[in-house]
Amino acid sequence: NAPVVALLHGWTGNADINFFPVYAELAQQYSVLAVDHRGHGRSSGPRANIDRFSHLVSDFCTFTGRCARQHLDTPVFMLGHSMGSFLLRHYIFLYGNRIKGAISVENTELDDLILQRTDGNPTYNFVVVIDDAEMGINLVMRGDDHVNNTIRQIPMYKALGYQVPEFAHVPMILGADKKRLSKRHGATSVMDYKVMGYLPEAMVNYLVRLGWSSGDEEIFSMADLIEKFSIDNVGRSAGVFNPEKLLWLNEHYIKTGDPGRLAGLVAELLEGQGVDINGGPDMPAVVKTLQDRSKTLVEMAEGARFYFVAPTAYDEAAAAKFLNEEKRVVLELLIKHLAGLVEFALEDVESAFKALMEESGLKLGKIGPTVRVALTGGSVSPGIYDVVAVLGQNAVVARLQKALASLN
Repeated sequence: NAPVVALLHGWTGNADINFFPVYAELAQQYSVLAVDHRGHGRSSGPRANIDRFSHLVSDFCTFTGRCARQHLDTPVFMLGHSMGSFLLRHYIFLYGNRIKGAISVENTELDDLILQRTDGNPTYNFVVVIDDAEMGINLVMRGDDHVNNTIRQIPMYKALGYQVPEFAHVPMILGADKKRLSKRHGATSVMDYKVMGYLPEAMVNYLVRLGWSSGDEEIFSMADLIEKFSIDNVGRSAGVFNPEKLLWLNEHYIKTGDPGRLAGLVAELLEGQGVDINGGPDMPAVVKTLQDRSKTLVEMAEGARFYFVAPTAYDEAAAAKFLNEEKRVVLELLIKHLAGLVEFALEDVESAFKALMEESGLKLGKIGPTVRVALTGGSVSPGIYDVVAVLGQNAVVARLQKALASLN
């Protein structure tokens, strides 16, 4: 009176996949099992495949003590198919997944499979089997929303005489609300993140780390990933997309990035905003002053704008506090010291400011904000010595003179 079940074993050739937990679960529900296999896998030749599968059958029967018969040649795919002296009313499909391990599905959970629509077009599940098989694909990696599709695809590989590839289903990416990532959570296209100023290496690093781990390491170069990545360390649980973590990684790659390469990317952004960078300061030098202050390339481009576009007006609050009649002497003395420099390197600029401080008796804290507003139009910028040195002598003196004239 015990139920008779066919165990259709979709072996994928990976000896590391542990089927025993599934065997144990099945043995609790069924007392008689018939086991079926059709030659496939990565071994060479049908006999080798059957020999390899015989070990699995032996493992299963020994582990459960519930096998009535072993059938290694007769394919069984459909409900009601005759298998020896059994008429199958129920079967279980079992296959190994490189990420999720052993997966079993009862036939009662599957609906009828449509291979071709009424308009003559084949369906996805049929097409991918043919496409992957004809290209010789031996490892299929998809999102784990395709797990159920794989149950339908493996019998088609067998029925068409194709070798069944290995399968690995990668966990999905979820939003902060633990629901599948979608546009309502924000940008979902990689190109959207390019527009937002994210570097490709930050995106790759974040996405890889979202579903894979190598100890406690967080930052991986492409060379590191090539050396260390293994599908065996891909997690089974869905990852939650964390924009703050991605931003942190992007900030890291900007800080440690090559100024020459970043300069080209920032120049592209500025030109896209209509900023003419020709005749302006050296772009890599500009980038160096902003690398420690920028989390995205968009932020860096915005911070670099004043280097190429002189202020036409000043922030009202900043000007009221730092650009007033009391600062006239500061501006006049600084113009004198900077205009008299023969060289305009960073150390020369520092010397000019020190001479100003000695002559005026003021400290840099009383001078710097005034110079910053005069040169940038606002109260936020990189270090004032860096700004002056990168802008160059002619531009700095001209902007200081313009600020001095605004006091009249």
